[in-house]
Amino acid sequence: MLAPRLAIIGAGLSGLAAAWKLRDSSVACSCFEKSRGVSGRATSRTRHDVRLDPGANYIKAEPEEIEHLLVEELPTEDLIRIPGDVWTFDESGSLSPGDPGLNATPKWNYRNGISTLGKLLAAGFRVTDFHVASTDLEDAFMHLTTGRVVQ
Repeated sequence: MLAPRLAIIGAGLSGLAAAWKLRDSSVACSCFEKSRGVSGRATSRTRHDVRLDPGANYIKAEPEEIEHLLVEELPTEDLIRIPGDVWTFDESGSLSPGDPGLNATPKWNYRNGISTLGKLLAAGFRVTDFHVASTDLEDAFMHLTTGRVVQ
């Protein structure tokens, strides 16, 4: 009997977390992503020698499984706990205090940006770049056209 196979569409943090969770199971996972890299909206960019996280800016350590993943399972060399409160900007650029409830919980990031989390989750398995040209359902199998390996 063939081992079960699973196609995960999207190498954002949710897709990568699913593949990570199944890494030691009998399920053979393949992760497909349309972008150049992994992490989805948890992206990091460098502009004028400054590292920016234009999407998600930090990782909340809730529920406990997230904190366990960050500080016990994944490498922690570049993991940093964000001290103090996070402040926000509105549309006009005015600065205001962040949400007190959110500020009360631990917040984490990585020295090289939040996209590091996706890269760590993706280590050890293949993420394939793809654009769906067509799909075909035949005998309960979905056939996709895929392209180059992202990571």
